[in-house]
Amino acid sequence: MALRKEWKQKGRQTLKSHYALCVILCMLAIFVTGEFRIGSTLLSEQTPVQNTIELSNSLEVEVLRDIFKGNYEKASEKAQKLLADYADGDNESSELGNQRGVLASLVNDFSSGHFLVKVALSVFTVVQNPKLASGIVMLLTVTAYGVIWAFIFNCFKAMMRRMFLEARRYPSVPIYHVLFIPAIRRWRKATLTMLVTYLFQALWNLTIIGGIIKHYSYFCVPYIVGENPDISPLQAIRLSRKMMDGHKWECFLLDLSFIGWDLLGIGTMGLSNIFYTIPFRMTAFAEYFVYVRGLAKKAQIEGIHELDDIYLYELASVDDLEWFYQDIVEDEKYLAENHVVMSGKQRVCAKWFSIWIDSRKKKLAWQKQRSMEIQVERERATMEQKCYPTRLHPLWPKGGRKLRSGSITYMRCYTVWSLIVMFFVFAGIGWIWEVMLHFLETGVIVNRGTMLGPWLPIYGAGGLIVLSLCTCLRSNPIAELMAAMGLCGVIEYITSWFLELKYGLRWWDYTGYFLNLNGRICAEGLLIFGIGSGIVVYLIAPVLDEMISKIKDKVIVPVCLALLLMFNMDLVHSVSQPNSGHGVTDIEAGGVE
Repeated sequence: MALRKEWKQKGRQTLKSHYALCVILCMLAIFVTGEFRIGSTLLSEQTPVQNTIELSNSLEVEVLRDIFKGNYEKASEKAQKLLADYADGDNESSELGNQRGVLASLVNDFSSGHFLVKVALSVFTVVQNPKLASGIVMLLTVTAYGVIWAFIFNCFKAMMRRMFLEARRYPSVPIYHVLFIPAIRRWRKATLTMLVTYLFQALWNLTIIGGIIKHYSYFCVPYIVGENPDISPLQAIRLSRKMMDGHKWECFLLDLSFIGWDLLGIGTMGLSNIFYTIPFRMTAFAEYFVYVRGLAKKAQIEGIHELDDIYLYELASVDDLEWFYQDIVEDEKYLAENHVVMSGKQRVCAKWFSIWIDSRKKKLAWQKQRSMEIQVERERATMEQKCYPTRLHPLWPKGGRKLRSGSITYMRCYTVWSLIVMFFVFAGIGWIWEVMLHFLETGVIVNRGTMLGPWLPIYGAGGLIVLSLCTCLRSNPIAELMAAMGLCGVIEYITSWFLELKYGLRWWDYTGYFLNLNGRICAEGLLIFGIGSGIVVYLIAPVLDEMISKIKDKVIVPVCLALLLMFNMDLVHSVSQPNSGHGVTDIEAGGVE
């Protein structure tokens, strides 16, 4: 009892210090990997046996059976019935079923099997053999789902638990440390270990009682893989069994001690589970693993030497940190001796708005300086024992930290000509996105937006605004994403309000979507904009700028001027005669934007 209180007390301290990180990790586990189930019922992990019992006689499985038998007409009818049930909220197997929206449509399409019906029919038109078509669809489905589940969903369990171990020891845990296992090139091995463990657990679940026992017997495996992803599957399972020998009942009682918090989830519709209970549970169990690991180390059980990442549990010495991070001193010296001199106006434009108004050579020097400054700042926190020292991990690749000279970096500025080109690229991508969504929803291709050309200026302007106004947050991806969501929401709301005020028409309507505001913006759209903005800031824009920077001014300047001329001509025309009509403005409430 006293030990349980101690584990939970330490877990609360970790949760208090890293609340945002813990909640984000657990939300990913809930909504992306499906590790936990939430709702009006008690929080629980969904076991293979539970899944089998719930799905064995469901209509969803009947759809799959008909597809694999080649009965596409029956499969289509049942899938359509499921879609209708989801829309009416009569089927609980789809979390988003009673909501409208792109994500809800995609989830429902996959959950009902309607997507597979369409794929099977497409394959059948090519091969003209129902059995062969069904076999191909089955093979593709199983392969795609298996790869995604094994490499992302199942392996994330180990990645997440490693993050909780870091959080209990260090005051600073960068979100990108969740990719530590891929960074040390052990993703495939970790995936294999987690897959074998899952299969063993699934087989034991068939015995019911054996499944419960083995659930606690294999409790340590994700933590073991998180600490040493190079361990073999059988070694990890064997080590976990030995570590939990005599501790399974203890672990069960700790699990049972959260029953009060689980009951609270009933009254809060699962919100308390998301924002407190699950993160609290994970931090407490991280403490419990450290306790079990300590006992195993003391007893020197067979295989315990595989757990050799000592810096997850104790701070590295200052001497070791100075030795392994000695190049930081060299980088700081380089920055002091090679500081890029800029005028006040240039500095403000570059630092706060990512706009460059000087030579290309000087731009490259400034970008290198800014990248090194961010890198030094992060590594300095490690040297001060505030962050886990990745370079001290036994599997960390030699020289894996340093940024190669001339590599593409997101800590950069953009010339006026680059920004103009990117405006049209983002506007074009937005137009393709909207046309594609409408086509998937209706099967009809229409020109979306208020203008005649293949561009949606709201996407172009949104991309440039995020690139410029969020410059100071670029070194913090979470803050960048939240700010991007807010900015895009404001832009989209004002644009919708202005267009309706001026023309009396709506080009999109989110009425019926989850968490919408007057049908002008919704949570789903903002999330998509936030993720899209992150992709733009950290990937697309740097790559585009790198390509654009190689084009000579005598080529890029005329191209930009020509694009601006065509756009302004379209804009003048669209002010008086905006694009409207079927599939553009004659939308129903809740229709795709």
